[in-house]
Amino acid sequence: MSAIIEDALSKLHGSPISDAESDVESVQEERFEKREPLLPGETSILRVVHVHLSRRRYNPNVDGFTFEYDDCSERTAGDASDWLDAKTLALEPGEHIVEVQQKFSQYRPNHLVAVRLRTTRDRLLPAGRDARNFRDRDAMKAPAGETIQAWTWNPSRFRLAALVTRAVAAEAPPTLFRLAATAAGDKMRAEKRACEETGAAEAATLREDFERSIADVYGRARDTLEASEEARRVRELETQLAFAAKALHVRRSALLAEADASREALRVDYDAGRRAQRADRKRKLDELHDEHQNSAVGGALTLAGSTPLALCRDCSGRFDPRRLAKRRRCVVAGCSSRDNNCGCGVTPCGRCNAPVCAAHASQHEAACEDEARERCGYTEDDDYLQTGVCCGSDLRGRTKYECFYCSTVICGQCHEICDGCDAVWCNACLKMNSGVGESCCRDCSFHTDLWV
Repeated sequence: MSAIIEDALSKLHGSPISDAESDVESVQEERFEKREPLLPGETSILRVVHVHLSRRRYNPNVDGFTFEYDDCSERTAGDASDWLDAKTLALEPGEHIVEVQQKFSQYRPNHLVAVRLRTTRDRLLPAGRDARNFRDRDAMKAPAGETIQAWTWNPSRFRLAALVTRAVAAEAPPTLFRLAATAAGDKMRAEKRACEETGAAEAATLREDFERSIADVYGRARDTLEASEEARRVRELETQLAFAAKALHVRRSALLAEADASREALRVDYDAGRRAQRADRKRKLDELHDEHQNSAVGGALTLAGSTPLALCRDCSGRFDPRRLAKRRRCVVAGCSSRDNNCGCGVTPCGRCNAPVCAAHASQHEAACEDEARERCGYTEDDDYLQTGVCCGSDLRGRTKYECFYCSTVICGQCHEICDGCDAVWCNACLKMNSGVGESCCRDCSFHTDLWV
């Protein structure tokens, strides 16, 4: 399908559906006569204690308490306004409080930081910043045969003031009124749940029908747009555009081939010009060097009764070719740098330490990689030829030995053999008093502190 037509059709779809009204019917709040709640009665039983904890850093950690009873009544002690950090201590049915333990701050003795409740079932219910290490002298206990129903608060010292206790009484069996109220509540909850489930199913069915109708409306609009004269014209134009793009691709390929051929011809001319330019530059440098070498300045460099000194082609420094050190002479046979270079461009090979100029570095590397493995003093692990302690001679067609300690390949002259175990030691691993000839290796209990 055409991309233009598809883009136009994609915009013909239904908008996301959002319910403007809530599924829950709004209930108008009734206005009741404002009155204070009733206080707990004489038969009210404590069920929950809420400990209100302070969120301020330098104030007492415990601010107040809220007591909840079985008849839905409440009473408070201290500051019970902050419920964000309230700790809830719930009692089990038939369980009562018999002791309240207090813990005060180490640095602020009058500040209550934690409490812990002991129940008739010997449970400990903690609340506070650090509910550990309570002292018995700070505990408040109910008299024998009584339980704690609440306590009062001392606002000046931030601690409990007095206990509100009552005699332990067996809980009476539930009355007919309470049983009926419980049953009525259960029935109402069940019927409410069934009503909500039915309403949710009806709302889902209504929503599905609505969405289906919306989809049909936009579907008919899409079909009409796709069958329109404008869409047919767009498809024809896109077909023509495809043919034109194909012809353009063919033309591009032909022009690119011509450009590539021209580039190769230019490359050939450029390479020839570069070679000629480099040859001309070398010729000019050689002529310049010979001119200065043979000039009056070169004659002045001649020492009395000696061979004239030469000028380096690279650094233009004077040097005596006769006294040029071996480490400054390229080892490649026929290298012209021996005569016209002071060795400033010669560097030792990283494998065999042989001096090589920059012009023959790659040539030497290709030969050295194969030849070094067949020379005395070569170590496979380090890929290095130890020419300082070994002779470095060619071992092809000769007897080879391998060092017991470092696995270096050596000849018959650059090693010693242990008399005890016939272990071979290369010159690099030998040192004074190494013990060779006595007990030199692991098999002979040689001391490892003597190994190199």
